[in-house]
Amino acid sequence: MVRAQPWPMLPMDIIHTFAVTALSCEGSAIFMNVGYEYAWFFVEELAKMKGRTVMADPHRIITF
Repeated sequence: MVRAQPWPMLPMDIIHTFAVTALSCEGSAIFMNVGYEYAWFFVEELAKMKGRTVMADPHRIITF
């Protein structure tokens, strides 16, 4: 599970880049971002581009 946290951990504004990169990797990953209420709503656009993602709740997505 990859979780966004304040600096010096993984910043909240770069976790989206990691999630898109994970789509090209093997296996699955869970990404969690509790900093923003609507942080993962771009996942619907990824699904239109054949991205294999599931929005578990407004704060978590699963890529596979």
